[in-house]
Amino acid sequence: MTNYQLPITSYMFQLLKKEINGFFSSLTGYIVIIVFLLSTALFLWVFPGQFNILSNGYASLDPLFIIAPWVFLFLVPAVSMRLFADEKKSGTIEFLFTQPLTEMQIVLAKYFAGLVLVLFSLIPTLIYLFTIYQLGTPQGNVDFGGVWGSYIGLFFLAAIYVSIGVFASSLTENQIVAFLIALIVSFFTYIGFESISSLSFLSAISQTILNLGINEHYKSISRGVIDLRDATYFISVPALFIYLTKLVLESRKIIKKNILKQKIVRFILVLVSIILVNYIVTFLLVRVDMTSEGRFTISKQSEKLLENLDDELYVKIYLDGDDLPIGFKRMRKSLSDLLEEFKVYASNDISYHFINPSENPDKKVRFALYKQLFEKGLVPIESQETSDEGKTMQKMVFPGVIVVYKGKEMGVNLLKSNPRYKPDGEENINNSVQSMEYELTNAIRKLTKGEKPEIAFLEGHGEFGEYQVMDVTNTLSEYYEVKRGVIGGMYGILDNFKTVIIAGPISKFSTGDKFVIDQYVMKGGKVLWLVDGAKINMDSLQYSPITIAMPLDLKLEDQLFRYGVRVNPGLLQDAQCAKIGMPRRGSDGQTKIQLYPWTYFPVILSDNTNEINKYLDVIRLEFPGSLDTVSSSPDVKKTILLHSSPKAKFDYAPAEINLLQAQTKPNENLFNQSKVPVAVLLEGKFDSNFKNRLVDQKITQGNKIIAKSKNTKMIVISGSSVIKNELSAKGEVYPLGFDINTRKTFKGNKQLIVNSVNYLCDDEGLMSIRLREIKLRLLDKNKTSSEKVFWQLINTIIPIIFIILFGIIATYIRKRKYTGE
Repeated sequence: MTNYQLPITSYMFQLLKKEINGFFSSLTGYIVIIVFLLSTALFLWVFPGQFNILSNGYASLDPLFIIAPWVFLFLVPAVSMRLFADEKKSGTIEFLFTQPLTEMQIVLAKYFAGLVLVLFSLIPTLIYLFTIYQLGTPQGNVDFGGVWGSYIGLFFLAAIYVSIGVFASSLTENQIVAFLIALIVSFFTYIGFESISSLSFLSAISQTILNLGINEHYKSISRGVIDLRDATYFISVPALFIYLTKLVLESRKIIKKNILKQKIVRFILVLVSIILVNYIVTFLLVRVDMTSEGRFTISKQSEKLLENLDDELYVKIYLDGDDLPIGFKRMRKSLSDLLEEFKVYASNDISYHFINPSENPDKKVRFALYKQLFEKGLVPIESQETSDEGKTMQKMVFPGVIVVYKGKEMGVNLLKSNPRYKPDGEENINNSVQSMEYELTNAIRKLTKGEKPEIAFLEGHGEFGEYQVMDVTNTLSEYYEVKRGVIGGMYGILDNFKTVIIAGPISKFSTGDKFVIDQYVMKGGKVLWLVDGAKINMDSLQYSPITIAMPLDLKLEDQLFRYGVRVNPGLLQDAQCAKIGMPRRGSDGQTKIQLYPWTYFPVILSDNTNEINKYLDVIRLEFPGSLDTVSSSPDVKKTILLHSSPKAKFDYAPAEINLLQAQTKPNENLFNQSKVPVAVLLEGKFDSNFKNRLVDQKITQGNKIIAKSKNTKMIVISGSSVIKNELSAKGEVYPLGFDINTRKTFKGNKQLIVNSVNYLCDDEGLMSIRLREIKLRLLDKNKTSSEKVFWQLINTIIPIIFIILFGIIATYIRKRKYTGE
């Protein structure tokens, strides 16, 4: 009879099984896992601080994946320290070498045993996922893709730490020494290279040194983004330490010098191969974003812009400090994550630094910095936060950054203040996070732009003068060369402009000028029309409370109608309105200015449906009209950008305007029109207004009429006041949207115009980034408050009970197996 020989894999499995059983046969193994779970639970659910999930209020396990590398520094060496050290101390290692296994197979069996044990210790943490699932608002509002991706990151991290632990255990027979070696080497591998790279004399190779460390690769993968370069690193490092462990075990057999040389040569070949593979994959940009909304996937437009950077980009972020409100801590982390993604695609280095503008105890120095930041365009807000104890804390926050490139600086405000919510409310924070990529990319574009494209304000038809649009002109000049001029019937005079702005005309357009504009559109030109439906003489209201609004005949009706829109001749009134100041004699006989709601000054709130109107602040209009979309041409897409509130009315001109009307409450029954359109975006291929028409040769100047346009776009706003800034008595320019009556600035006016022009000129597609949606995942505040203790106990005790029960069952099964009881 021949003896049956077990396959090699069976011996390896038996050894792996032996190691796992050995770990769970001792009380020490259970104590190590229980200490790991208890310390993790206390940080995440009990102890106050930035890692406390209940206090943070977000349905996310990010804090777990942030502290995991530090907790693993103690868990993994404790799990792996006995793997070889115990064999050496007990003398069983020589017996192990007599088994039909190679040194590599022995090492792999021990390694996988250690890895299985670490992964087993992570299983109870799934109760954390169940908790945020239950507490989410609505229930189940969890990014599972991102969570599983982050757990994959933890697996990779464990793979490295275990390989280091196995290597350390092979060096000594003392488990404590093995633990300390693994702890020190793991700590250095995780954070040590980062510290070395910061040394000034190594700045030339700092990024290379940084890439040697775990943290540089774990930062991305812990967010749920699997990058081929990171995955290769997390496979290469364990492979290297496993091979080193194999060499340590083989060292007992090395007697001859030539064998030693062979081992050294082989190690060098392995090391060079690992370095070469990692170098090659740096040229392969393969990334999988496992988050539900592709949260860490930047747009192709941003990628292209970053790839063209030819110098270092530096970002100063003024969001720091332990007392930073929770919402802004989330904004800070999101900003850090985004910049890390930018670094992946940038052809040159991107660095960033967090600064706490309030850290200096000297009030004068602190306020001097506040002033400096304000002058650079960063707008602070006073944020209020109520602690669990009911205390209200105020904090001056600058939710913005300063981007520096080639010696040029630009301040960028990141907070998108939707008037429907508190400035520092979760909705506004989330809106800010969603628009963060656009704001930063837009700033980089402005800093890197060489020759600016040209846009033009038309003149010659009573349009607003240069000083009346000075504020928005200054802002637009950051992007474009802004010109002004008359058409004069000169064919092709507009062709070099990316966009033409027609702002508040009051006199008729000649056929020649209409033809020039029309053919400009046919060639793909873009137009921002800001035209009114009625003409009002505001000066007459200074002498009489009554004036008449007359229809405004610009001779543009047929042209706009052909393009797909009609501006109605009249005035829009809205119950949602700004105020007007009127003199009124007080009881003391003194005349004072009294503010009254003035329905002719509508206040518009955006619906956030388009790249242009998304995250707009409040918009204030004066005597706007209304518009209708016409024509059912499939070639033109029409998108309403702005509309009135649900309580509005429209009066066709001629219409009487009586200032005294402001002093009486409007009749709500008359305000029965809802969402009356005020602004529309038209996109597609337009028919020429001069199609199939006989046109005088003097107008065409011998040029053939283009009957159908290229793909192009235009915006029509039936309220020219949206672009007009007021002037003081001394001729000083007020900010666009400034309300003289209330001394308040309606920021939405300028945002609308800038967004509109940027959209019309946007050949790079950057405006599409504004459509980015990131779901807001919050915990239910009522539940987390009323059920806080319950969930703290669940997440602290249940994992420990799980391990204890597992230990009892494992002991029972082992006892039954070996004693038959």
